[in-house]
Amino acid sequence: MQLSEFVKILYPYLANGSKPYEFLLELLDYITDGNEDKSLDAVYDMTPDVLNRIYNGKMNLPKKRASVLLSHLDKLRFSNYVDDRLTIDAAEELRNKLSCVDMEYSDSSAMCADIFTEILHEIASPAKKENICESASQIAENDILKRPKTKNIIGNDSIFTCFESFNPYFENYFSHGNHLYYPEHTIEVYLAKLVSNTAIVIKGRQGSGKTTLALKLAELFQLENTCYQVMYTNISVDWYSILTQTQYLRRILPDSQFVWVIDDIHKSVEFEREIVNWPFSGIDKYIFVTRNSDKTKGNPHRAESSKWDDESVIKLDINNITFAKYLYADPHYVSLSYRDVEKIFSMCGGDLTLLENYKVLYGETICDHYDDEQSMLRDVFSFYFPNSRFTVQTNEFMDALKILVMGMFDYPIPPSLQNNTCNTILAQFCHPNIKGELEFEHASIAELLFSCITNYLQLDFILMYESLVREISRELVSPTTRKDAITFRVNVFLRSMLTYKFTLPINRNKMVSLHGGASNEETMFVLQTHPEFISASTWKLLVNDKTYRNRNIEFFINSIKNGGFIQAIINSRDYNFRFVYKVLPEDTINVINDGIICNIRIIAAQMDNSSVFILLLRSLKDDTAIRFLEMLDQETIMKALSNNDDGYLGFSCGLRYLHDSVNEKLEERIGEENLEKIISTSSMSAILQFLEYFTVHRQFLFELVHKHRNEILINQMTSGYSVRRISEIQSIIKRTDSNLLESIENAFSEDFYLALLEGMGNIQDLYDLLASCTSMLRTKILDYLQEDNARASVILDKAIASTRSIGTLNLSLKALMQESMEDFERLDELLGFELFVDLIANKGNVMDFLRIVSRMLTATSDKILDVFMSDSNKLSMVVERTIEDRVSLGTMGLVLYDFDDVMLARIEELFSAKIYMELCRRNGNLPILMGIMQHSSVKRQIELAEMLKQNQKQKNELLNNTIEDEKKIGTFALCLKSLKDENEESLVLFEEAMGTNGFLKLISSRGNIVILSRFLQYMSNGMREKFIESLKKNPMSCDIIFENTFVDDASVGNFHFALRDMNKQSEELLQDFEHVLGASRYLRIICELGNLTVLFQVLQYSSPDFMEEIAKEFEQDSTACEKMIERTIIRRVSIRALPLPLREINKKNSRLMELMDRIIGADNWIDLFVELGDIMTVFGCLPEMSSDMRASILRKMAERHNDFDKIVSNTVKSNISLGTLPLRIKCINTSEPDITDMFESLFTPEVFMSLIEHQGKLSILFQSLGEFSTGYLKLVQEMELHPIIDKLFDRSLSEADGLVNAHYGFRNLVIKNYELLYYIENYLGRERFKQLFVQKSSLFNVLRIAAYSTIGVELCDDIVHDEEYLNVLLQSTSGNELSNGFELEMYSAIIRRNSSFEYVINNLISDEQWVSYFEDNCSFHAFLFILRWLQAAKIKHISDIITSDEEHSKYFKEKWREEILIEDKNTKLAVEALEVLKRHGATLSDMITEINNCS
Repeated sequence: MQLSEFVKILYPYLANGSKPYEFLLELLDYITDGNEDKSLDAVYDMTPDVLNRIYNGKMNLPKKRASVLLSHLDKLRFSNYVDDRLTIDAAEELRNKLSCVDMEYSDSSAMCADIFTEILHEIASPAKKENICESASQIAENDILKRPKTKNIIGNDSIFTCFESFNPYFENYFSHGNHLYYPEHTIEVYLAKLVSNTAIVIKGRQGSGKTTLALKLAELFQLENTCYQVMYTNISVDWYSILTQTQYLRRILPDSQFVWVIDDIHKSVEFEREIVNWPFSGIDKYIFVTRNSDKTKGNPHRAESSKWDDESVIKLDINNITFAKYLYADPHYVSLSYRDVEKIFSMCGGDLTLLENYKVLYGETICDHYDDEQSMLRDVFSFYFPNSRFTVQTNEFMDALKILVMGMFDYPIPPSLQNNTCNTILAQFCHPNIKGELEFEHASIAELLFSCITNYLQLDFILMYESLVREISRELVSPTTRKDAITFRVNVFLRSMLTYKFTLPINRNKMVSLHGGASNEETMFVLQTHPEFISASTWKLLVNDKTYRNRNIEFFINSIKNGGFIQAIINSRDYNFRFVYKVLPEDTINVINDGIICNIRIIAAQMDNSSVFILLLRSLKDDTAIRFLEMLDQETIMKALSNNDDGYLGFSCGLRYLHDSVNEKLEERIGEENLEKIISTSSMSAILQFLEYFTVHRQFLFELVHKHRNEILINQMTSGYSVRRISEIQSIIKRTDSNLLESIENAFSEDFYLALLEGMGNIQDLYDLLASCTSMLRTKILDYLQEDNARASVILDKAIASTRSIGTLNLSLKALMQESMEDFERLDELLGFELFVDLIANKGNVMDFLRIVSRMLTATSDKILDVFMSDSNKLSMVVERTIEDRVSLGTMGLVLYDFDDVMLARIEELFSAKIYMELCRRNGNLPILMGIMQHSSVKRQIELAEMLKQNQKQKNELLNNTIEDEKKIGTFALCLKSLKDENEESLVLFEEAMGTNGFLKLISSRGNIVILSRFLQYMSNGMREKFIESLKKNPMSCDIIFENTFVDDASVGNFHFALRDMNKQSEELLQDFEHVLGASRYLRIICELGNLTVLFQVLQYSSPDFMEEIAKEFEQDSTACEKMIERTIIRRVSIRALPLPLREINKKNSRLMELMDRIIGADNWIDLFVELGDIMTVFGCLPEMSSDMRASILRKMAERHNDFDKIVSNTVKSNISLGTLPLRIKCINTSEPDITDMFESLFTPEVFMSLIEHQGKLSILFQSLGEFSTGYLKLVQEMELHPIIDKLFDRSLSEADGLVNAHYGFRNLVIKNYELLYYIENYLGRERFKQLFVQKSSLFNVLRIAAYSTIGVELCDDIVHDEEYLNVLLQSTSGNELSNGFELEMYSAIIRRNSSFEYVINNLISDEQWVSYFEDNCSFHAFLFILRWLQAAKIKHISDIITSDEEHSKYFKEKWREEILIEDKNTKLAVEALEVLKRHGATLSDMITEINNCS
């Protein structure tokens, strides 16, 4: 009998109302002699959590504590304790309960004492299950697998293994599965994903428990759904074979339903990619397991949607917390300290497979071997190869190393590469598959053994590894092996070789780059010698390799031209080569397409599946795809389309990826006779897509649909796909072609849709279908349902009865409401609020309740709330169901946000604060509680905060939930911000409840440095000061938070924003944060997680002293700069944001900028610019650098022409805007003459004009030319500019450039090179200028240009003589433009005697318009200076308007008082302007004089 069983039997009779953990501790006390002894402290100090786990059987009493109890054993005392609490009847009943134990007693109390003693003895000295000195092979032989034995229903030659049949993976699962850590609520969540989705994807690194979890979920699902068979395979064949096998098994076992567990899909690029196109059976379940964490990102498949979402992905991340729980689940390790667990975690690198091996090797002393790597390797070697010194030769170990390399890669070892060690020293790890290959037990074990053997033989790990990879690569191709098998092996090996990373911590410091060394050499060897075996997916991997991209593309092109690639396509059946259109030239792509046509007979024979067929058509050019279809006979096409066993659904889904012309040809080649066959055997889901994409015979298809409606209805009802899938497709058609949807509905008829709802619809389907229909059909269906007839009642009754879940009903309500509020109200009236009350009460939870109420009509929502307020039992059912089903409350806050204040008040009246808190305590955590508080009323916020403050137990439970659930707390800080902004009282109360210790525990467990910075931003001032002090006093917590930053691989791209906001709030806050973190930690975070841009952005917002500390740390670390530059380049980090932080740092501390320049160096800057930069970035950074660094970079670029050419090329490829190019040229050219000369000799007129021609506009041309030297402009003048000007004009016109701000260029050009300006302007001509101005320009912008233009008079004449043109310009004119130096343009025009300009400003702009422009943000100075250049009468009239109107006068007085006239640098000009006003008798002068005197 187990201890937990024994205690649970005693509990009803002896507990007297005490809690389970209190009762257990009482039993442990009374079994001892009661004497005080320090050794018993270990028993009495066990926490309630540990005691509860022992009581519930989740862990056993630790061995050491059982021994302590036995050393103080007093059975008589325990017997007296039992006797005192039992009546005669209770004693008899208890004795009967304990009769299962093989003991005969008349005295119940003595019986209890003896049983308890036996249990303690068993715990303290368990029967030995294994001798850790035995060899691993002996252990494997003695380990008997206990699992169900049933007949293998699928035979021995199948790729799949039935769950009940023998498989090494099942052996491991059944042997260890019960000892693994599975949080109950997490398993429930994962199982819910499998229940609600057709397929799920489990992702994680090796040794994270992916396979075990997959089998666990499959087993649990099978227990609840006994009609399902669990079928398992790990990828050792191509994806197509697995697809074929699933279809075959479904055919031979038509009455069975399956859970397909498909493991290790990372071994096949093709398989990971093709999951999206997998023809899922509507009734089966699929569990895909992959090691790669990125290949299937965002691509799980939902049963009711073709889109992928996170609801179908399970990500396993074994961090230190999860690892600790896993280890503590084993009772032998429960007494380990957390520091010991951290050591073990570090030893194993978080790999659970390695942990299991170390546990077998060292038992409970595992953490004692943390510091001695060499000793550990020797121990592992002696354990697995105990007699090697006498029985194993060195050459045998060398053979074993070769096998282990393939095991590390998870590579199926073919017969040609197997050796004797597979049957001798490695036999226990090698398991055969049906193809005669050997699968190594686990990649982590292979790496561990490889390390042990190389250590034992004193071999260089790296050299040995490279040598063996080289040897294996050369032996991959065997003349006796079939080509398809060789193709598979070559591609799996290449993929593994290129992507493998060492797991074992002792190997990580070896820094073996798998893009260099052996992998590079042998990649080249395979590429050169066996291109015919390299599949399209592997080539895609190779050409995306940043390091060897150009070389690999060259090999790829050679393979295509030599016919090797086409042969590889055929051998691998991998027809997904669409990526070539992005990386290869047109002529090479044509070779591929021609090669497909030339091999059409061979390829046609492989077209026995619509997935392969559609994939090939997608990859071909459209014209080639049409040729391909023309050359195929009709029988081959139909064979390909008919073999998917999914009612043509997969085929119909694939049509969306084909061009219209290809679909037309395909439709033509299928023919009318076969179209009828397809329509009559397809479901409605498939037919909708045929009708959308087949256009040639569309009318004929409508007739077929009408003819075969009954068959289609039956096909749909037996397809396994719901009505919701139909609604989704109809919604897409409705958005793109509503007329087509109307025709589809006419073809199917109203009665078909009613039959569909009657046969397989539910309430949610009813809403979805009505939302996706046209208004005409929706009205007909609603009219019919509102009729008083039997069928309408049957449809509604069946819909209600068929409603199983209402989890997403709110989305359906929303869809119909958005489509037609009138029809939504009709259906609402038809169904009645009572229906929703019943659905919520009987099937819903709190989240369903809130979501549905938020989407209903206000009147209906009120009625629903009234019922629940009057019937507390209904509300209790909903709340209890929420708790029992472990419903996630993660979005509850967002749902509350949707309610207005009135409805929110009613919701809070129904759901008390106590209910909120209980839900969060049982199903939630602190982030969820904060999300709810964020969107609750102020009153409810205070209630919840007070409850938390008054009940520390609840706070601790929520805190522990947050830590145990491994929830990210990044958004927690944003909730603090919201509380702070809305009601700081709630925030302060919440902070008081949490306390500094609570925040510290939370952040150190689930946070990192980035999250810490956010918390500090949004805490109240008082809490922030206390928390900073707490951090200072707890350096260990700071260390943990710091290390968590790397464990979480935290994004630091926005870290500088947190620093900026802290500095805005308080400089002391920023300095305190910097002090706690320290410059060395800052630098490590930036070096390991950031990049050069992040470094400068952090420097930009750091305090001045700390900025220098970071720079000094950076200077002292000799490798930091190289690492950061390399990381920035490898990760292709954008550096376009660099100029801004450089500019700000330069302003604050130019000496620091010089230091950073010296540290980085010109060569590194150039490398960075060449790899990641463009002209705009380079020209933005140069002015902010020291003059020496600018000169050095320009000089070296001049010497390395290719580098600058690459930067120009990057600019062209990125098609970046050149809008600020003139300003950046100005900043460089106004520095020093030498810099200008170097810059202009590098950025030659040819390069400049070429760049402008490619992506510039006329406004940029004029402005840029104005910033160059006169010598440079003379060279431009000598160029052929007409074609460039024509192209720029067309682009400027199409993009509505309007020559805004071009006057700056005109102003400079008219001085520097009048002839060049005249040449360009006269070639453009006044008409083209007018076209540009009409599109996007204002009157003042035209006048600015005309003031300096060589054809300025003509430009103004156009305004004078064309009233319509004038009105267009006036519409875009505002007073804002007058404050940017317009008086200078007026001055220029007047001294250049532009009479037309004067006429416009004095006669075409009325006095009232001038006053309105002056009111529109025109500065006082601009007003005076502009007024000065107007005619005297104009000045007087404007003056009178301003002074005579009280509102005008008051406005200008208040506005002008804010500007201090006397202290301005332009005081003299202002005084002169004032004299002009007085001279002309303007009444305004008195008002201005009064303002001046006041100033």
